Amino acid sequence: MRESGRKYAAEAFWRSYAKSRGMAPEEPLRFAATHAEAKLPFRPDRVLAGPLPGGGEGCFCVLGDGSKRADRVAAAQR
Repeated sequence: MRESGRKYAAEAFWRSYAKSRGMAPEEPLRFAATHAEAKLPFRPDRVLAGPLPGGGEGCFCVLGDGSKRADRVAAAQR
């Protein structure tokens, strides 16, 4: 029960985060297939597509939840 709760809480957070910024969740596998030229140094757990801070359209890619040193974040413009 505890593991399911964490999973669904994280999903709700990311959906809300994306919506509040005018972005939409995108499947990480689909992103990897359609944006191979981005050459990210990691396989993202989550991808949010839409307007980026500072202008322009792109994708915000996240690996992990930020609690570990190895977690990563990247932004790729379209």
